[in-house]
Parts: sequence; structure tokens; C-alpha cells
Amino acid sequence: MADFRTHLLGAVVVSGLTATVLAMSGTVPHPAVIGYFTLGVIGGLLPDIDAPRSIPVRLAFLALAVIAGFLVVFTFGQRYSLLELLLLWLGCFALIRHGLFYLLNRHTVHRGLIHSVPMALACGLGTTLIAYHAFNASPVHAWLCGSFLA
Repeated sequence: MADFRTHLLGAVVVSGLTATVLAMSGTVPHPAVIGYFTLGVIGGLLPDIDAPRSIPVRLAFLALAVIAGFLVVFTFGQRYSLLELLLLWLGCFALIRHGLFYLLNRHTVHRGLIHSVPMALACGLGTTLIAYHAFNASPVHAWLCGSFLA
């Protein structure tokens, strides 16, 4: 089974080469190429997302906890003092980063290669649907987003 470094390097190389070909051929605008590359790198890190000690899952929960903490602070910013907002942020961060992370690790098992292909297809199709319906992307752009992630 490949480790984080191998997944990251493979994703960077494959996504980088594919995005470069798209950029050089002029088939897509250059700003979109950066998004495709980013989606490709994220997709390359997804196979180990359910491994309890994987770097991608720790980074994902860290980012989710930070973002959720700030969303809570921005939501209640007018009602509470700075100290109360800091405590809200810390509580939200701890709840997600440690509580939710613990629950995920306790109730999921890393299944290895067998689930990676169906999950890649599901994530790719989900990304395509989100790009098309939520962001009003063209069908070609939406499918490229989903393909890079998968």
C-alpha cells in the first residue's frame, strides 16, 4: 500500500502533466488549470482518508475544525465578547478535531485497495454534479473537475 509521500508525488506528477497538456493545447482557460491541478492532488490523497493515522485525514479534520470555528465566530460575532468568541472557537475546534475525529476512527476501518476504485468514482461523480449544479459550470468543465478528482 502506498504511503502519503507516494500518493502526493503521484498525484502531483499525473495532475501536473495532464493540466499542462490542457493549458498548452488551449482547450481550457489557464485559471481553470490551477483548479484542475488542485483537485487532482486532493484526489490523489483521498485513498487513505479513512486510515486512522493518515496525514490526509489529520489535515482534513484540522482544516474542517479551523473553518468551522471561524464560521461559528462570524455567526455570533455581534452577540458575544472577544473572550467568549475565543472560547466558542476553541470549543468548536476541539469538538471537531478531537471529538468527531475520534468517532470517525472508532467506527470506521481502513479497507485498503478494494474500496478505493468505487470511492474514486463516487467522489468524481459527486464533484461533477456539484460543479455543474452548485457552481453552474459547463458540462465539460464539470466533467474535467470530476475526472481530475477521481
